Amino acid sequence: MGGDVYHVSEKPKSGKKWTRLELFLALVVIGLGIYVFYLRSYGQNDEELTNKCGDISCYKTVTELQKFIEPSVDPCEDFHQFSCGKFLETVHTQEITSRLDQEQTKLENELEAMIVGPILNKNSRPVQIQKMFFQSCLNLEDIEADKNGKFLSLVKEIGGWPLVEGKKWNESNFDWKEVAVKCRKLGLPFGWFLEFGVYEEDRNYLKIACPTHVNRTNSVDKIIVNLMGKKANIKDVIDFERRLLHISRPETPEINLRTISELQKIHPPVDWLDFLNNITEESYEFTEETEIASNIDDYILRLHMLLTSTPKSTQANYIVWKLLEHFAPFIQSGVEKKLDRFEFCKQTTKEMFPDFSPIEYIRKHPTSKARKSVKEIADLVKKEFVVRIQDATWWNETEKQVYLELFQNSGFLIGNRIENFEDDFLDDQYLHVKTMILEENSDVIEILTAKSRSYFNSIFGKINESSFIREESFSEFMKVDIFFDKNLNKMVLPPPALHGLLFDHSRPQFINFASLGDSLAKEYVNTLRILTHNSSDVVFQTSDKCLEADYLSLGGKNEFPSELISDILGRDISYKAYQKWIATHVDESQLPLLPYTPNQLFWIKSSLINCQLIDSTLNHLSIRHSRHFGKDFSCDSSPMNPREKC
Repeated sequence: MGGDVYHVSEKPKSGKKWTRLELFLALVVIGLGIYVFYLRSYGQNDEELTNKCGDISCYKTVTELQKFIEPSVDPCEDFHQFSCGKFLETVHTQEITSRLDQEQTKLENELEAMIVGPILNKNSRPVQIQKMFFQSCLNLEDIEADKNGKFLSLVKEIGGWPLVEGKKWNESNFDWKEVAVKCRKLGLPFGWFLEFGVYEEDRNYLKIACPTHVNRTNSVDKIIVNLMGKKANIKDVIDFERRLLHISRPETPEINLRTISELQKIHPPVDWLDFLNNITEESYEFTEETEIASNIDDYILRLHMLLTSTPKSTQANYIVWKLLEHFAPFIQSGVEKKLDRFEFCKQTTKEMFPDFSPIEYIRKHPTSKARKSVKEIADLVKKEFVVRIQDATWWNETEKQVYLELFQNSGFLIGNRIENFEDDFLDDQYLHVKTMILEENSDVIEILTAKSRSYFNSIFGKINESSFIREESFSEFMKVDIFFDKNLNKMVLPPPALHGLLFDHSRPQFINFASLGDSLAKEYVNTLRILTHNSSDVVFQTSDKCLEADYLSLGGKNEFPSELISDILGRDISYKAYQKWIATHVDESQLPLLPYTPNQLFWIKSSLINCQLIDSTLNHLSIRHSRHFGKDFSCDSSPMNPREKC
């Protein structure tokens, strides 16, 4: 009956109740039955099944390839239409973007979701913090309701604002060093006369440098008018900043190490030991023999003369001016009404917390399982590329040895080491939020000040340590494609490049060589082309001319891309590397439902990256001039396998 209520504790009146184990086993049997029926429905017999890959990752790969391949087209006649035909039927040509661009957009959307998405309990603490900042930045209602109160309260705590208080402001209580210490403790900018940080050498030293943010901000004038309700005379502040800018360009920018007692002799008016111990706020205790790093020898003397000749009220007004620049977008008088607030807050969050989303991505998508396989592919591609240089006969031996040595000694940067670190270590060492305390309803100014306090507590706490890991910019490595870093002499494979489009450790290696291996080889060739641009690059120049002639003979309509040689050589190098891999491994199984060999699937997969090309002639060229494609597809003399090749 519809109104009956049954309780779990009641026994059924008849029939046997199945246990959870029995239900589970029944579902497994049914699932296996469906799986076997699915395979057999495509006409595969028992003998064929043993030679097919049955892993779920293989079926994912098959699903992807089936969206592109048009099997009714002869690959020897039109490989672009064969490998991309179905894809081209489902999209509008003018709207096609490259698959790498699509993956990059997808990555950026995932990173931005860690900023603009709702705050969830499952989010890591750093992600919760940046989401909280973003939401409080958007909350114009609370900012308007505050009516500049939070900002003015902070200004009052550091000694007041002469411009607002007028004659009530007490000049005798002002000392710029004491104001700097107060700003540091409150989480306000305090580097307006001297900047503080950490200098990394054999160990970490406190660094004192000239200010770098001495700049004229025109919008501050308008903000002061909005805040005071009238126009104020700030000519003296403008003149002071101009003079400060003039002296803050060090004549000797190199960093010097010296003890605090030595610094005291250079500039006696400042009690450096007391000042520095207060600035670091007990994060580290200095003595007179503590070494510090600085480049302020000339600057500090000129600063002393400038401050001595400048009224304290002007100095105080300038300090508040710098605070106003920092907090302007987050107080009532500084909010720009016509600004796209959502985009502004999103961009500001990225700037304030540049590594929060990238580090969260790295932690969320570990590459440890993939690293061994990726390294194996990268090593084989690099060796095959080096062989190509060794076999080259188009430059003198001296020049060849230079490039051979360069690439033979080059290394790899695969993924990122931080995925092996504990969250507490990352929060302290990289994100500097370990001591950041926030309430659930903290406003934007409270978040900014808490972030500043936590950051300086963290870096000052590493002074005199030798184990401090160097600062890195993780946002630079949020790319889905690989690149060669000439400064490091390393091929960089960023974490996002090891997930999905270029590599998946669970799928067959012929697919990974066709995507990751192909990209690696092309990047090596591109790097060599750049390095040899002004040298005897005869083979590249000759190949380019040959390819351009073939391109025009095929009716090419767009400007011929000279880098196409990289596409041809890259694919060939990757193919050879894959053959070396096969020689030392068990033969790979074919993919189910697709009647193609692993070698044929290599060519198909490596062509998908070019499916967005409007001019199919370019895709044809890289196939027509391969010395292996025709053999794998049993193409005799045909449009895709001409006898004469570049």
